Amino acid sequence: MTTIVGAPGGDAAGSLGDYLHSEETKSSEETKSSTEIGGRRIECLEINPPPSVKEKNREQYFSERELQMRFNAKGAECVARIKGPHRRENIQLRIGKDDSPSIEDSGVLNMGRTLSPANMYILEAMTISKRPLKGAVKYVGVIRQNDDAQSKQQSKEHLIRVFRDALMDQDSPADVVIGRLLTNDRHWQLVILTAPKNGEKPSLHIINSTQMAKKMSLEQIQEAYFRIIGDSVNSALKETGQEPIRQEEIEYIQGLQYGNMGCGFAADLNMDRLAAGELNKDAIFTAGDFQKVEGIEEIRVGDEVIVFPKTDMVLTNDRSIRNTRMEEATRRLELYEELYQRECLKNEIISKASS
Repeated sequence: MTTIVGAPGGDAAGSLGDYLHSEETKSSEETKSSTEIGGRRIECLEINPPPSVKEKNREQYFSERELQMRFNAKGAECVARIKGPHRRENIQLRIGKDDSPSIEDSGVLNMGRTLSPANMYILEAMTISKRPLKGAVKYVGVIRQNDDAQSKQQSKEHLIRVFRDALMDQDSPADVVIGRLLTNDRHWQLVILTAPKNGEKPSLHIINSTQMAKKMSLEQIQEAYFRIIGDSVNSALKETGQEPIRQEEIEYIQGLQYGNMGCGFAADLNMDRLAAGELNKDAIFTAGDFQKVEGIEEIRVGDEVIVFPKTDMVLTNDRSIRNTRMEEATRRLELYEELYQRECLKNEIISKASS
């Protein structure tokens, strides 16, 4: 849902300069910078509460900080203000003059909202248009894996079919197949199957956006992903006459999301990093990144406390790559722009058809 914000005294009532000199920001720390993302020049202004606020109340500090991004889109000057609860910020977008009303969207421009499969397909198309596929690489779009029996079987059949068809395409068989994995309609990840035709052993890479490595050992992570898609991938490889992938051979990477519900946008940003060669072997977690820690666990049974030995695997070398607030905000704005243009085109077609 998109709404217009333009009440007197709100952020749209005065200029950006007026806001920066208001009482609200006198004690704040301001940092200016500029960057280029996707060929677009962006001027940034970070406004953070003083360090004393962070020392007293971290939640308040992160909720009060603000990021402003100024850029041009289709010849119009735009200003985006990102502010709100930490990792659930809203993005207010102003297009045109300083007194123009701001736009808020409760879906795409809210970092507390996730990405629908339909919008993921659009993001994938945008990624392909920016970085055309090279060599024997194919995208297979969204692949779902669900836990309930009926959906799980349908998902497995779909994954086997699309991976097999990509690997056996008569015109241009793929050596690398990339899917955007959605588990239980909640969490997005990337799956990259590499299956060269030169006899090399296939490999399977998972790029996740949450901190699994801080909660599970590498062995547990590999076991979880083998259970989710390992059998399906191996079924596709079997149909193409290639060697199966063992559980312990799954390669795991973390490209962490910023937004609380930003896994879909993180998956897309991670795809960009993969295409740019930023996610290389140095990003792959190894068993040596974890350390075994011996301890005890106490269990109370009535008045008696029973002590058991306990062994945990603790992450000691974090290889995670982190997607930033600005990167996710930029990708959300790019998707919003694309959806807006599609809506305008649809309305134009409807108008012409009815005239």
